[in-house]
Amino acid sequence: MKSADRLVRLDYLRTLIIMLIVAFHFSLTFMAQAPQWWYVKNSQTSILFTLYVVVADVFMMPVLFFIAGYVMTLSLNKTDISCFVKKKIKELDSPG
Repeated sequence: MKSADRLVRLDYLRTLIIMLIVAFHFSLTFMAQAPQWWYVKNSQTSILFTLYVVVADVFMMPVLFFIAGYVMTLSLNKTDISCFVKKKIKELDSPG
């Protein structure tokens, strides 16, 4: 997308969600009942971290998928699906 076409609010929202995901993974360490699969557990726990994990786990990834789908529909409105798919494959194939 050209910078003039970007929805900057979505970039800010995506940045916020990614920061919340980092905080989410940090908070798993201090949960009152950390999951068995989580490999870093602290002896000092907090119910606030547990509450944050329970609440944040519900909405973070769906918001990121919604943003990705919304931006994809904007891209599809500008071109046909075959050009869109070719462009995405080319982006995956090219380094950096």
